[in-house]
Amino acid sequence: MTTNTVIKFIDRLVKKNELGQDFALMDHQREILRLAFAFDADGRLPWDTILYSCIKKSGKTTLNGAITLAWGFVEEAPNEILILANDLEQSLARVFKTMEGIIQHNAELQREAEVQSRSIYLANGTTLTAISGDYQRCGL
Repeated sequence: MTTNTVIKFIDRLVKKNELGQDFALMDHQREILRLAFAFDADGRLPWDTILYSCIKKSGKTTLNGAITLAWGFVEEAPNEILILANDLEQSLARVFKTMEGIIQHNAELQREAEVQSRSIYLANGTTLTAISGDYQRCGL
């Protein structure tokens, strides 16, 4: 069994969470990521949609931020990744803010990313942008 790139990225580069506290994947998270990000011989993932549910304050947003950053850094760069929520404030307040904190507290990531008000620009050309799910509010 080989470790997938998402797990390798998190293990190697996400040592601190968005608050600057020590971070490491738990065994059950590692197993879920192993299954969810197991590419087949054609380069396809086993599922198009993955749901991860657990109790409040158990690290779902931190895990989401770490996975999103891993994808941005290691999968098919350059890429454009959109962080969506019902409105821009929600989009910025959760996963985007978490990714910003993870970058801030992990020096190797900080050297490879530029965080701006609504976007994160990675050195590999990938852009992660927070937008509103409400098309009327995002100027379309």
